[in-house]
Amino acid sequence: MSTSPQTPRSFLQSTKDIRLLAQALDAKFTLPGGFKIGWDGIIGIIPGIGDMFTSGFSFYIIIRAATLGGSPATLMRMGLNLLIDNIFDWVPVFGDLFDIYWKANLRNVALLESNLENHYETSQASKKYLLIIAGIIILFLSLLFLFMLWFVVHLITSVGTS
Repeated sequence: MSTSPQTPRSFLQSTKDIRLLAQALDAKFTLPGGFKIGWDGIIGIIPGIGDMFTSGFSFYIIIRAATLGGSPATLMRMGLNLLIDNIFDWVPVFGDLFDIYWKANLRNVALLESNLENHYETSQASKKYLLIIAGIIILFLSLLFLFMLWFVVHLITSVGTS
């Protein structure tokens, strides 16, 4: 019994369930003016529980992406999208508005579908994106370290002159 490898088209067909889930989470209802909102933005209003509940579905999308053959770089980028979404969720009201704008689930499904259709280019783009993010984090941490060093030196010199 031999199994033939799936073609990109059959992979895209198998993403149909997570595309429907992402649609329900991020763009289920159309508001006046044509803006779309999903259950993530609605349930997320419930403090604590709402965001944890919808994050479970978002993690499912990433796990499913791994089982469908998403590249490691694409999966990490999907995880970063979800991390950004969850960090902003900690800020009351603004986090809910950001959720409605960011639409991490739809972004992640689009990333996966692009990765499955054109594996090499999407993986390369994801690697570049992750390198830029890593560079920004390293720069931020370096500046934070320099500020802390300056603060300690300033504190020691001001205590020494007192």
